[in-house]
Amino acid sequence: MRKSTYLTALIITLATISINPAISNKDFFTTVYKKNAWASPHSRSGPGSTFKQTARMRTLIPILLKKLNIKTVLDAPCGDFYWMKEVDLSFLDWYIGADIVNELVENNQAKHGSDKRSFKVLDLANATLPQADLI
Repeated sequence: MRKSTYLTALIITLATISINPAISNKDFFTTVYKKNAWASPHSRSGPGSTFKQTARMRTLIPILLKKLNIKTVLDAPCGDFYWMKEVDLSFLDWYIGADIVNELVENNQAKHGSDKRSFKVLDLANATLPQADLI
């Protein structure tokens, strides 16, 4: 899908849900997620979350985390974990993915949760963040 199509889909969705100025962060991002506002066939987290766009980061993140002796990571907002599932995080003691969208978090936990990886609902604007070496 072309970049202009992504932008058009996002603008239409944002305009539609921003009509109500009282909409909460949770409702706003839930709508963006459910409507796939980025119109991406790969990731509901947007065009910057494709394998092509993240190829270099997927290689460098483990190198950097090991170099800095990072053992716990809070990835917030974690989005749909589409490309992060391909990052080698096996050396971490704990990975926490956090996002404001309930359904997204539930899907991530069901598909990718493990004894060293969990996902939780968290509103970054209003919550106390879990302890981690890296946010």
